Amino acid sequence: MIAPRQPLQHVPDIPEQVRQFVYQTLCETNQLEPGIFPMQESYFFRKGAPCAALFCVQGPRLMKVMAIWDLERQDVLFYNAAGERYLVARAPVEPPSLP
Repeated sequence: MIAPRQPLQHVPDIPEQVRQFVYQTLCETNQLEPGIFPMQESYFFRKGAPCAALFCVQGPRLMKVMAIWDLERQDVLFYNAAGERYLVARAPVEPPSLP
């Protein structure tokens, strides 16, 4: 049986410090020129509340690298184009206020 969907709660803004940290790290560790490839952002939800932010940079020849910012633990997990985690780092700011 499928449970009814819960309404989504307010999505916090991603601090610019975190956004820049993730983008710079993804670009540097994957030999991508910063400013050339855009970064997309989205959220993961648990029980209607945001629990993590997903960052994705698509490079040349459909290469994708990603990072996930765990909003509760404040860790950023970085993944290479093969989907392997290669780095775990602490987010450079305080967590956003979650409802």
